[in-house]
Amino acid sequence: MIPEFPEFKLIELSDREDVEKITYKYPPYSDFNFTSMWSWDIKREMKLSMLNSNLVVRFTDYVTGKMFYSFLGNNDVNKTAATLLDLSKKEGLAEELKLLPEDSIKCLDKNLFKLEEDKDHNDYVIQISILKEYNTPQTRSRRKSVKNILSKFKPEIKLLDLSDIDQQKSVLKLVVEKSKSDSDVTDNELLAISRFITGHQNVNFLSMGMFINSEMVGFIFSEVLNSKFATAHFWKANTTVSQHIYAYLMQQKAKLLHEHGCEFMNIEQDLGIGNLRKWKQSYSSEIFLKKFTITQKL
Repeated sequence: MIPEFPEFKLIELSDREDVEKITYKYPPYSDFNFTSMWSWDIKREMKLSMLNSNLVVRFTDYVTGKMFYSFLGNNDVNKTAATLLDLSKKEGLAEELKLLPEDSIKCLDKNLFKLEEDKDHNDYVIQISILKEYNTPQTRSRRKSVKNILSKFKPEIKLLDLSDIDQQKSVLKLVVEKSKSDSDVTDNELLAISRFITGHQNVNFLSMGMFINSEMVGFIFSEVLNSKFATAHFWKANTTVSQHIYAYLMQQKAKLLHEHGCEFMNIEQDLGIGNLRKWKQSYSSEIFLKKFTITQKL
Protein backbone atom coordinates (compact mmCIF):
# COMPACT_ATOMS: atom_id res chain seq x y z
CA MET A 1 0.00 0.00 0.00
CA ILE A 2 1.25 3.48 -0.86
CA PRO A 3 1.52 5.53 2.37
CA GLU A 4 0.02 8.95 2.96
CA PHE A 5 2.30 11.99 2.89
CA PRO A 6 4.66 12.78 4.61
CA GLU A 7 5.47 9.07 4.65
CA PHE A 8 7.14 7.55 1.58
CA LYS A 9 8.06 4.03 0.51
CA LEU A 10 10.62 2.67 -1.91
CA ILE A 11 8.97 1.36 -5.08
CA GLU A 12 8.56 -2.43 -5.28
CA LEU A 13 7.09 -4.75 -7.89
CA SER A 14 4.17 -5.36 -5.55
CA ASP A 15 3.15 -1.68 -5.92
CA ARG A 16 2.04 -2.12 -9.54
CA GLU A 17 -1.67 -2.55 -8.80
CA ASP A 18 -1.89 0.46 -6.46
CA VAL A 19 -0.02 2.71 -8.90
CA GLU A 20 -2.11 1.63 -11.86
CA LYS A 21 -5.35 2.34 -10.04
CA ILE A 22 -4.31 5.98 -10.30
CA THR A 23 -2.46 6.12 -13.63
CA TYR A 24 -5.28 4.45 -15.58
CA LYS A 25 -7.44 7.51 -14.90
CA TYR A 26 -5.16 9.67 -17.03
CA PRO A 27 -3.47 9.59 -20.44
CA PRO A 28 -0.45 7.26 -20.45
CA TYR A 29 2.33 9.64 -19.41
CA SER A 30 5.47 7.55 -19.70
CA ASP A 31 7.16 8.72 -16.51
CA PHE A 32 4.27 7.53 -14.33
CA ASN A 33 3.98 4.20 -16.09
CA PHE A 34 4.79 1.59 -13.44
CA THR A 35 7.06 -0.43 -15.72
CA SER A 36 9.02 2.68 -16.62
CA MET A 37 9.38 3.73 -12.99
CA TRP A 38 10.53 0.27 -11.97
CA SER A 39 13.01 -0.03 -14.84
CA TRP A 40 14.56 3.40 -14.36
CA ASP A 41 14.92 3.06 -10.60
CA ILE A 42 18.52 2.01 -11.16
CA LYS A 43 19.75 3.46 -7.86
CA ARG A 44 16.86 2.00 -5.83
CA GLU A 45 15.99 5.52 -4.65
CA MET A 46 12.56 6.12 -6.21
CA LYS A 47 9.85 6.65 -3.61
CA LEU A 48 6.05 6.84 -3.63
CA SER A 49 3.51 8.66 -1.50
CA MET A 50 -0.09 9.88 -1.66
CA LEU A 51 -0.84 13.58 -1.10
CA ASN A 52 -4.36 14.98 -1.44
CA SER A 53 -5.27 11.81 -3.38
CA ASN A 54 -2.48 12.53 -5.89
CA LEU A 55 0.35 10.10 -6.64
CA VAL A 56 3.66 11.67 -5.57
CA VAL A 57 6.92 10.28 -6.91
CA ARG A 58 10.48 11.12 -5.95
CA PHE A 59 12.33 10.59 -9.21
CA THR A 60 15.98 10.55 -10.14
CA ASP A 61 16.82 12.31 -13.40
CA TYR A 62 17.26 9.85 -16.30
CA VAL A 63 20.56 11.46 -17.30
CA THR A 64 22.01 13.31 -14.30
CA GLY A 65 20.69 11.10 -11.50
CA LYS A 66 19.63 14.14 -9.42
CA MET A 67 16.50 13.70 -7.29
CA PHE A 68 13.31 15.74 -7.68
CA TYR A 69 9.58 15.46 -6.94
CA SER A 70 6.56 15.25 -9.22
CA PHE A 71 2.93 14.25 -8.94
CA LEU A 72 0.06 12.89 -11.03
CA GLY A 73 -3.44 14.01 -10.17
CA ASN A 74 -5.70 17.06 -10.18
CA ASN A 75 -6.81 17.29 -6.55
CA ASP A 76 -5.89 20.42 -4.51
CA VAL A 77 -3.03 21.00 -6.95
CA ASN A 78 -1.95 24.38 -5.53
CA LYS A 79 -1.63 22.97 -2.04
CA THR A 80 0.07 19.83 -3.36
CA ALA A 81 2.61 21.80 -5.41
CA ALA A 82 3.40 24.18 -2.54
CA THR A 83 3.89 21.29 -0.13
CA LEU A 84 6.28 19.46 -2.46
CA LEU A 85 8.24 22.61 -3.28
CA ASP A 86 8.65 23.22 0.44
CA LEU A 87 9.84 19.63 0.89
CA SER A 88 12.35 20.07 -1.95
CA LYS A 89 13.76 23.15 -0.22
CA LYS A 90 14.04 21.36 3.14
CA GLU A 91 15.89 18.46 1.51
CA GLY A 92 18.32 20.72 -0.32
CA LEU A 93 16.98 19.82 -3.77
CA ALA A 94 16.36 22.23 -6.60
CA GLU A 95 13.22 24.21 -5.72
CA GLU A 96 11.22 22.95 -8.68
CA LEU A 97 8.84 20.15 -9.60
CA LYS A 98 9.59 18.38 -12.88
CA LEU A 99 7.78 16.02 -15.29
CA LEU A 100 4.43 17.42 -14.20
CA PRO A 101 1.78 16.07 -16.61
CA GLU A 102 -0.45 18.62 -18.31
CA ASP A 103 -3.41 17.01 -16.54
CA SER A 104 -1.84 17.88 -13.19
CA ILE A 105 -1.38 21.60 -13.86
CA LYS A 106 -4.64 22.54 -15.56
CA CYS A 107 -6.01 24.07 -12.35
CA LEU A 108 -2.71 25.43 -11.06
CA ASP A 109 -2.83 29.09 -10.03
CA LYS A 110 -0.46 30.83 -12.45
CA ASN A 111 -0.32 33.83 -10.11
CA LEU A 112 1.44 31.63 -7.57
CA PHE A 113 3.52 29.38 -9.80
CA LYS A 114 5.68 29.74 -12.87
CA LEU A 115 5.15 27.04 -15.51
CA GLU A 116 7.60 26.08 -18.23
CA GLU A 117 6.91 23.40 -20.82
CA ASP A 118 9.62 20.74 -20.80
CA LYS A 119 9.87 19.85 -24.48
CA ASP A 120 12.75 17.42 -23.87
CA HIS A 121 10.34 15.24 -21.89
CA ASN A 122 7.09 15.53 -23.86
CA ASP A 123 5.91 12.09 -24.96
CA TYR A 124 5.52 11.40 -28.68
CA VAL A 125 2.29 9.55 -29.49
CA ILE A 126 1.99 7.95 -32.93
CA GLN A 127 -1.00 6.36 -34.62
CA ILE A 128 -0.52 2.61 -35.07
CA SER A 129 -1.96 2.88 -38.59
CA ILE A 130 0.90 5.17 -39.63
CA LEU A 131 3.53 2.72 -38.41
CA LYS A 132 1.69 -0.26 -39.87
CA GLU A 133 1.30 1.16 -43.37
CA TYR A 134 3.97 3.89 -43.64
CA ASN A 135 1.47 5.74 -45.81
CA THR A 136 2.18 9.36 -44.90
CA PRO A 137 4.53 11.64 -46.86
CA GLN A 138 6.93 11.67 -43.91
CA THR A 139 7.08 7.89 -43.56
CA ARG A 140 7.01 6.63 -47.15
CA SER A 141 10.81 6.37 -47.18
CA ARG A 142 10.42 3.67 -44.54
CA ARG A 143 8.48 1.56 -47.02
CA LYS A 144 11.64 1.59 -49.12
CA SER A 145 13.61 0.62 -46.02
CA VAL A 146 11.32 -2.37 -45.49
CA LYS A 147 11.78 -3.43 -49.13
CA ASN A 148 15.54 -3.08 -48.69
CA ILE A 149 15.55 -5.39 -45.69
CA LEU A 150 13.41 -8.01 -47.41
CA SER A 151 15.51 -7.92 -50.57
CA LYS A 152 18.79 -8.49 -48.72
CA PHE A 153 17.82 -10.69 -45.76
CA LYS A 154 15.29 -13.18 -44.51
CA PRO A 155 14.41 -11.56 -41.18
CA GLU A 156 12.56 -13.54 -38.53
CA ILE A 157 10.30 -11.83 -36.03
CA LYS A 158 9.78 -13.68 -32.75
CA LEU A 159 7.99 -12.91 -29.51
CA LEU A 160 10.55 -13.01 -26.74
CA ASP A 161 10.27 -14.82 -23.44
CA LEU A 162 12.32 -12.57 -21.18
CA SER A 163 12.36 -15.16 -18.41
CA ASP A 164 14.64 -17.17 -20.71
CA ILE A 165 18.27 -16.61 -19.69
CA ASP A 166 19.61 -17.06 -23.22
CA GLN A 167 17.24 -14.42 -24.60
CA GLN A 168 18.20 -12.06 -21.78
CA LYS A 169 21.86 -12.51 -22.71
CA SER A 170 21.09 -11.84 -26.38
CA VAL A 171 19.31 -8.59 -25.52
CA LEU A 172 22.09 -7.34 -23.25
CA LYS A 173 24.78 -8.33 -25.73
CA LEU A 174 23.07 -6.26 -28.44
CA VAL A 175 22.76 -3.24 -26.11
CA VAL A 176 26.41 -3.44 -25.01
CA GLU A 177 27.60 -3.67 -28.61
CA LYS A 178 25.30 -0.78 -29.53
CA SER A 179 26.75 1.36 -26.74
CA LYS A 180 30.25 1.00 -28.19
CA SER A 181 29.25 2.70 -31.43
CA ASP A 182 26.38 4.93 -30.32
CA SER A 183 26.98 7.69 -27.77
CA ASP A 184 23.21 8.06 -27.30
CA VAL A 185 23.12 4.74 -25.42
CA THR A 186 23.90 5.76 -21.83
CA ASP A 187 25.06 3.62 -18.94
CA ASN A 188 21.78 4.48 -17.20
CA GLU A 189 19.80 3.09 -20.12
CA LEU A 190 21.78 -0.14 -20.08
CA LEU A 191 21.00 -0.55 -16.37
CA ALA A 192 17.32 0.27 -16.96
CA ILE A 193 17.02 -2.34 -19.71
CA SER A 194 18.68 -4.87 -17.42
CA ARG A 195 16.14 -4.11 -14.68
CA PHE A 196 13.32 -4.39 -17.20
CA ILE A 197 14.24 -7.86 -18.38
CA THR A 198 15.11 -9.25 -14.95
CA GLY A 199 12.01 -7.80 -13.28
CA HIS A 200 9.80 -8.56 -16.27
CA GLN A 201 6.22 -9.66 -15.67
CA ASN A 202 4.47 -11.13 -18.67
CA VAL A 203 1.03 -9.60 -18.17
CA ASN A 204 0.23 -7.12 -20.98
CA PHE A 205 3.78 -7.21 -22.39
CA LEU A 206 4.71 -7.84 -26.00
CA SER A 207 8.46 -8.20 -26.32
CA MET A 208 9.61 -8.70 -29.90
CA GLY A 209 12.98 -9.65 -31.36
CA MET A 210 14.25 -9.52 -34.92
CA PHE A 211 16.71 -12.19 -36.04
CA ILE A 212 18.90 -12.55 -39.13
CA ASN A 213 20.74 -15.84 -39.56
CA SER A 214 19.62 -16.79 -36.03
CA GLU A 215 21.31 -13.73 -34.50
CA MET A 216 19.29 -11.05 -32.71
CA VAL A 217 19.72 -7.78 -34.60
CA GLY A 218 16.95 -5.79 -32.95
CA PHE A 219 14.27 -5.78 -30.29
CA ILE A 220 11.39 -3.66 -29.04
CA PHE A 221 9.65 -4.03 -25.69
CA SER A 222 6.12 -2.69 -25.49
CA GLU A 223 3.21 -2.81 -23.07
CA VAL A 224 -0.49 -2.87 -23.90
CA LEU A 225 -2.06 -0.39 -21.51
CA ASN A 226 -5.73 -0.42 -22.48
CA SER A 227 -8.04 -0.84 -25.46
CA LYS A 228 -6.39 2.05 -27.34
CA PHE A 229 -2.87 2.65 -26.04
CA ALA A 230 0.43 0.84 -25.95
CA THR A 231 3.76 2.22 -24.86
CA ALA A 232 7.18 1.32 -26.22
CA HIS A 233 9.71 1.12 -23.40
CA PHE A 234 12.96 0.16 -25.08
CA TRP A 235 14.10 -0.59 -28.62
CA LYS A 236 17.52 -1.14 -30.10
CA ALA A 237 18.91 -2.34 -33.44
CA ASN A 238 22.31 -3.38 -34.75
CA THR A 239 22.55 -0.78 -37.49
CA THR A 240 25.96 -2.09 -38.58
CA VAL A 241 24.01 -4.96 -40.14
CA SER A 242 21.56 -2.56 -41.78
CA GLN A 243 20.38 1.01 -41.25
CA HIS A 244 16.86 -0.16 -42.13
CA ILE A 245 16.24 -2.53 -39.21
CA TYR A 246 14.30 0.02 -37.15
CA ALA A 247 11.81 0.67 -39.94
CA TYR A 248 11.03 -3.02 -40.37
CA LEU A 249 10.95 -3.71 -36.64
CA MET A 250 8.60 -0.83 -35.88
CA GLN A 251 6.24 -1.87 -38.67
CA GLN A 252 6.09 -5.45 -37.43
CA LYS A 253 5.45 -4.25 -33.89
CA ALA A 254 2.65 -1.98 -35.12
CA LYS A 255 0.99 -4.90 -36.93
CA LEU A 256 1.11 -6.94 -33.73
CA LEU A 257 -0.31 -4.12 -31.64
CA HIS A 258 -3.06 -3.59 -34.23
CA GLU A 259 -4.06 -7.24 -33.77
CA HIS A 260 -4.42 -6.47 -30.05
CA GLY A 261 -6.73 -3.55 -30.79
CA CYS A 262 -4.29 -0.72 -30.07
CA GLU A 263 -4.71 2.58 -31.95
CA PHE A 264 -1.81 4.61 -30.54
CA MET A 265 1.72 3.97 -29.32
CA ASN A 266 3.56 6.22 -26.91
CA ILE A 267 7.23 6.19 -27.96
CA GLU A 268 8.16 8.34 -24.97
CA GLN A 269 10.40 11.43 -24.78
CA ASP A 270 13.62 12.29 -26.58
CA LEU A 271 15.45 13.70 -23.51
CA GLY A 272 16.85 16.43 -25.77
CA ILE A 273 19.20 13.89 -27.39
CA GLY A 274 19.80 15.10 -30.96
CA ASN A 275 19.67 11.84 -32.91
CA LEU A 276 16.74 10.53 -30.88
CA ARG A 277 14.77 13.76 -31.36
CA LYS A 278 15.42 13.76 -35.10
CA TRP A 279 14.25 10.15 -35.39
CA LYS A 280 11.07 10.67 -33.38
CA GLN A 281 10.19 13.93 -35.10
CA SER A 282 10.57 12.21 -38.46
CA TYR A 283 7.22 10.53 -37.85
CA SER A 284 5.68 14.02 -37.86
CA SER A 285 3.61 13.23 -34.80
CA GLU A 286 1.18 15.99 -33.91
CA ILE A 287 0.15 14.28 -30.70
CA PHE A 288 2.14 14.99 -27.56
CA LEU A 289 1.60 14.29 -23.90
CA LYS A 290 3.02 17.50 -22.50
CA LYS A 291 4.95 17.89 -19.25
CA PHE A 292 6.01 20.93 -17.29
CA THR A 293 8.50 22.21 -14.75
CA ILE A 294 7.07 24.52 -12.09
CA THR A 295 8.61 26.87 -9.56
CA GLN A 296 7.06 29.16 -7.00
CA LYS A 297 6.81 32.83 -7.87
CA LEU A 298 8.49 35.20 -5.44
